[in-house]
Formats: sequence, C-alpha cells, structure tokens
Amino acid sequence: MKAFEDKVVIVVGAGRGIGRATALALAAHGARLVVQDNGVSLDGTGEDESVVAGLVDDLKALGADAIGLATDASAAGAARATVDAALTAFGRVDAGFYAAGLLREKPLLRVSDDDLDRLLDVQARGAFRFAREMAKSFVELKVRGSLLLCSSPAGFAGTPGQAGLAAAALAVVGFARTAATELRRQGVRINVLVPTARTRMTEDLPLFRSIRPDSLSAEHAAQVACHLLSAAADEVSGEVIGVAGGRSYAFRSQESPGVFLEGPPAALEVLAARFREVLGQ
Repeated sequence: MKAFEDKVVIVVGAGRGIGRATALALAAHGARLVVQDNGVSLDGTGEDESVVAGLVDDLKALGADAIGLATDASAAGAARATVDAALTAFGRVDAGFYAAGLLREKPLLRVSDDDLDRLLDVQARGAFRFAREMAKSFVELKVRGSLLLCSSPAGFAGTPGQAGLAAAALAVVGFARTAATELRRQGVRINVLVPTARTRMTEDLPLFRSIRPDSLSAEHAAQVACHLLSAAADEVSGEVIGVAGGRSYAFRSQESPGVFLEGPPAALEVLAARFREVLGQ
C-alpha cells in the first residue's frame, strides 16, 4: 500500500519549486490532491493560471486525482475556500503543506512597508490562516491530520537583504510551535520545514552557482515533506526540520548558562564585566 493511498492532501504554492516537487511526490505515493497557485512572479506580482493548470495535467498523467485553484493564498478567505474545495471534491482532507512564498530582497534601509506587508501576508498570515482552517476541519471530521508549513533559512542565518523574509520565517516557527501544543490533544500534528534547495528563488545565489545542478534539489526537500505529512511521522509535532540535499536536521533553541547577580539591579560596570558570560563566551 502506498503511503498516501486514499488520503487527500492540499498543497499551497504548488506551482513551482518545492511545492511542485512535493505535489508530484505525493501523487507518486498515491495521494489525491488539491493544488493552489496563482502563478505570480518572484516578487509576488502578476498572475498566470496556466502554472497550476499545467501541474494538474502532470499530476493526472501520474494517475492522481487532482484539482487546481489559481487563487491568491494570502487573500482573506482563501484558506477556507481551499479547504472547502477539497471537501466538495473528495469529501475529506487528511494533510496540508503550505509552501507559498515570494522574494523581495532589499537591505533594511530600503524595505518599504509594502514589501514587508507582502512578505508577511504570503508567508506568515497565509500560513496562519491555512493552519487554522485546516485544523478546524481536522477536528470537525475527527481526522488525525498533519500540517506542514514552509519557513526559510533567512530566519536563522541573518542573511543580508532578507530582513522582511526573516521576520516572516520566524513568525511561522513561533505560531507553529504554539499550535502544536494546542492541537496535540485533538491528534493534529503541525511541523515546519526549513529547506535549502535550488529553486527559482535561490538559483542565482553564490551557493547554487558553485555546486552540481542535482545538488540541494527541490526533490530532496519534497521527500522530507512527504515523510513529515505521512503516518510514519505520527509522533512528530512541533518540530522545525531543516533539509539541505541529503542532510536532514532539527533546529533546537538553546540558552547559555548565563549569569545570576543576586540583589538589586546590577550596576552597568558590573554587567559590562560579566556580559561575555551572559553570551556564553
């Protein structure tokens, strides 16, 4: 039996890159699919309905039942409409992967309010709404559902030019960890994927110009995504999982041993003298 046989999975941001690779992998593993993508350019402008239509054709060529939605994942009501489309078409929904994203790479001093709003709308608010509406359906249907949200290494690496993306990336991590705690008693899992992969958003970076074309592929990330969405990862929730080619790893939060200064607030010169210990150095 295939890992996703008789399962219905929604993939948002499925038209290209990791979303597309994951949708194709899910189809190969037997899933029925609802795929959403409005075919925008890298910076989130313009729309092209042929992107998701082409994916649906490719999924059907693999023998999968699939429907496509050329809608904006960040629009109010989009997440609910996507879940409803899955319920109408297939009568159930078992898992969902939110992989929508865009690129507006600018130094902090040049990031406009519009740049920040678009990044937060697509990559944080869109993910939040999707997780909320999917979780509601899982609970109502009494399904042990699985959710996976895509974040970005920019939230962890301090990459120049990606302050807005970093803010959105860690917003996803924060609310997913909280949601995992809240939803555990209902049997709903939620995890975060942090991929380093060659896609149209990253292929011009120096890292990808210096390695083989088949290294750090979207397909590597897709296989890890499929695992996290599957019943094989039934005990995994609240985790932040990185994938870079053949390497998969978990992100962990860690405090330094710190310094305890008893009594009233320490004088500034005392703090200055002890601050390397605060930093764990």
